[in-house]
Amino acid sequence: MTVNENAIISAVISDLIRKSFNYISEGASSKLKSAWAKIFEDFKPFMEECYLKNTRVRIICKKDSDVSFEDIYVKSFFQSGDNRCDDDELIQKITDGRRIVINGNGGAGKTFFMRHLWITLFRSDTGVTPIFIELRQLNDVSSPDLKTFIRKTIAPNTELSEDIFDYFCNSGKLCLILDGFDEIKRDKRDAIQKQILALATTNQDCRVVVSSRYEYRFAGWNNFDVYESMPFTFSQSRELISVVPFDKNTKKLFLKRLDETFYKKNKSFLSNPLLCIMMLMTFRENMDIPNKMSIFYDQAFTTLYQWHDATKAYTRIKSLDIHDFQRSFGIFCLLSYHAQKFQFSRTEIIALINRSSKVCGLNVSADDILSDYEESVNLIRQEGMNYVFIHRSFQEYFCAYALMVVLPAKFSDFLPQISARTTDSVLPLCFEMNRNLVIDNYIAPKHKYISKLISQCDKSRNQFPYLTKLQISFNFRLAENDEDEKEGKSYDPVDVSLHVEGDQTALEFIDNIERIRNGKRPAVFWNGVVKEIIFRAGIFNLFDNIDSDDIEKREMYISIRFADNKIMIQETLEYSPSETISEIETGRIFDLVQQRKQIFLECQSETAAAIKKIADWCKKEIADEKSRGKSLDEILES
Repeated sequence: MTVNENAIISAVISDLIRKSFNYISEGASSKLKSAWAKIFEDFKPFMEECYLKNTRVRIICKKDSDVSFEDIYVKSFFQSGDNRCDDDELIQKITDGRRIVINGNGGAGKTFFMRHLWITLFRSDTGVTPIFIELRQLNDVSSPDLKTFIRKTIAPNTELSEDIFDYFCNSGKLCLILDGFDEIKRDKRDAIQKQILALATTNQDCRVVVSSRYEYRFAGWNNFDVYESMPFTFSQSRELISVVPFDKNTKKLFLKRLDETFYKKNKSFLSNPLLCIMMLMTFRENMDIPNKMSIFYDQAFTTLYQWHDATKAYTRIKSLDIHDFQRSFGIFCLLSYHAQKFQFSRTEIIALINRSSKVCGLNVSADDILSDYEESVNLIRQEGMNYVFIHRSFQEYFCAYALMVVLPAKFSDFLPQISARTTDSVLPLCFEMNRNLVIDNYIAPKHKYISKLISQCDKSRNQFPYLTKLQISFNFRLAENDEDEKEGKSYDPVDVSLHVEGDQTALEFIDNIERIRNGKRPAVFWNGVVKEIIFRAGIFNLFDNIDSDDIEKREMYISIRFADNKIMIQETLEYSPSETISEIETGRIFDLVQQRKQIFLECQSETAAAIKKIADWCKKEIADEKSRGKSLDEILES
């Protein structure tokens, strides 16, 4: 890029920042404008940094330089309940004032959408200024305060008082884009959750968008619409392969093979943007696609290990051979995963490498090993002053590798932690790598527990024993929909969610076995089986066509749960704690739910069948594992 091109781009960025700055202060008093003007010297570099970070990105198949974000971005789709929309429609909802949570698996493109959102708002004339915050930065704060963190991030050198910040938040001019809730340490998430909800409640006109892997907690975020990032379709996968910078001949061969049949066979890889690109890279080396995720990651790692030298005119001497690298990086990932660390200062990463080397018995400089991690194999990259994984999925794969290959005797010690992280892939990867070890230490003991739960439910006289035992509740937010007024509807279920709490031992086990059994990551609500049951049951359409004569046009929440052989219903009004819902309204809602009692009975029946199917699968795996052990004894005795 020439000096003139840089100057032009800098001028364009400055104009956009000035426009955003003016949007924020428009309509404010002279005193507030003056206070806001004082922070411009800080605000400008903050927005410049956001612009560069969001418009130029480093991707796994182009390790030596950044690429234009817009050159590789593929249009995305999202779903909330039975409401499906594309990225432009979702951005319009955000612009109109909706608060949104973006859920998705690792590599599903959540951060890419957040970048796209920031760029779109930054360049638009909506009058909304985007503030991009990476939530993992809060891990380095002993007692994190989100609002203070945002204020100091926007203006690190100039005092931006809380009153002024609140004023501009509530002016409707800001959109807080909070990326990576799942990258906050688990012991800090409850506190940050409360702070996000408090900020949203006290600043009703402030737009807030949060991205994260799946968590049950989001079902209780009543002021937020929860959208799932949809898997890439066949056409999206082809488009992604077409636009990413990579060897043209390999892309041509891969696209020739990538027909609809090949896509369906390998959908678990190709429907995930990150894995789709990794598949392209491994395809060049192997011309074949493995069925197991662990083998796929192993091939992807081997490709990365060998690929750097193949793209250079010289060969850099690595400090670690491929075997020692796997052991070193595996223990590094295990230690950082255990500490819930996804970002490291140089001091922190050197300390972790030294600890890893001690476990592996390696006598190599930590600086040289870091150079291998970062430059030779590209599994770690620098981001500002810190180091991050090229993608968290590699941390999970190598964590599983460390537990199954390097330190299998320590697997049971780490089980409580990895089994609790049901949105991660460590446990399913462990199962693929060492089936017997996972069966003996996890599946067999927990199968006894789930079998007892099934026995208790089957003996119960409750109509909804499984829904009651697992404390499942369906939560609806009903809001007036002006577009449907012509059709005689006064309400739509604009936000519907499934909330599951209570028996965490059973819920974690069901989640984990569902992923292990099907080779899939968890779906948006509970697990894939129950999600399909709920959609088929029609629960999301429960409140369609509410009679406007019986229900006042007010936003309200309705929670449906199960206890004492009954369907329990609770109605509350949004933003109206002093108001009450009339007996007519309450009666109408009660009648609607009772009229659809059959769908809950069907949901109960199919949920019971799904859990029993999981239990039967576990029983067979345990029996097969014992049989394999006996066969080995017979072989050794012969």
